[in-house]
Amino acid sequence: MKVGIIGLEYAGKKSLFTLLTGKQESNISPAKEEIGTVNVPDERVDNLAEFYKTNKKIYSQIEFHLVPSIKKDSQETNKALVEAKEMDMFGLVIRQFKEENVYHPYETIDIIRDYETIKHEMIFADLFLVESRLERIEKQIHSKKEDILLKEKDLLLHLKESLEKGT
Repeated sequence: MKVGIIGLEYAGKKSLFTLLTGKQESNISPAKEEIGTVNVPDERVDNLAEFYKTNKKIYSQIEFHLVPSIKKDSQETNKALVEAKEMDMFGLVIRQFKEENVYHPYETIDIIRDYETIKHEMIFADLFLVESRLERIEKQIHSKKEDILLKEKDLLLHLKESLEKGT
């Protein structure tokens, strides 16, 4: 399973990532996506290994991706979120702690505003993907009319309409 950890700058994403993965914070680059893999212990695997008398155990794994920080209306944010489309789920980290020595991109703590900012940036990234696919489909439809392309176009137009409404 792939889990993307996303949020605004200085929200605590890196701290959460290091706690979950055990990676040293000093080895993490803020400019690129970091990946940490964690085994999920399962007593059923242990029981099977004991039953079959083997030392080899392969546990399920969770792959945590520390996605670069979200910045409102940023090309870098859009690129990072588009690249993160292969995640199975996202963990949103929203800052609620007050610490005068830690910078906040909007200067005040407001979890609703921060959540809405993240949500809208994710919608913009989805809209970018939908519009890109619509452009490619239009080119394909002109060369060959296939029912599947027309159905996909209809679906994408519906998705585009919903995303433009903010849903």
